Amino acid sequence: MNGYIIMKSPKQATPRDLHRSKPRWQAQWLSAKWWTPVRKVSASAVVILGVVTGLLNFLPRVTVDMAASVNKKNPVALSVIVRNTGYIPLNNVRIQMGLCVLDLGRINLVGEGYDKITKTCQRPLETRFFLYDHDWTADNLVVDRSMGINIGDLWGFGPGFELKKGDISIVIEYYPWLLPIKLEREFSYRANIQDTDAVVWLPISR
Repeated sequence: MNGYIIMKSPKQATPRDLHRSKPRWQAQWLSAKWWTPVRKVSASAVVILGVVTGLLNFLPRVTVDMAASVNKKNPVALSVIVRNTGYIPLNNVRIQMGLCVLDLGRINLVGEGYDKITKTCQRPLETRFFLYDHDWTADNLVVDRSMGINIGDLWGFGPGFELKKGDISIVIEYYPWLLPIKLEREFSYRANIQDTDAVVWLPISR
């Protein structure tokens, strides 16, 4: 009888069995001693990644909303809304205005971060202004709550001032809930003066 008979205990092997059987090199690779630690390390990495991702969700988050536009002849009448969009309360919140440059025609306010040669601002801005009142500070800012300020509260500029150039920051200082660590976020804005005399404060990406 020509050909070969391949035997497989306890029954004869079929073409389907041969197709399903793993090549010897693959079986040896899967059973290699080094493969077990690799699988353990991979599983540990997945667990650690899940834990880190969960913790990142609880990091404090604040957002700043500026007024849509103001008139360039009353540029400091600028309202700012600060909101806690995270999952934990924020304590001892303080809002500050960082100054790079405010050219108001009759007066030019320049902060330490303004480079007069390149006419650019170096951040974070160190020249800052704030008020000790209930609008600019909050003992506790809970989740989904907001607080609002008006930049005009800092100065009493009357008529006759017109914005020529503006570059400022809104700086938020706070302590995350139950943590004795002071954090801060800086939101930078540059004035875009429209032909209609309106001023739009555009965010500056960093």
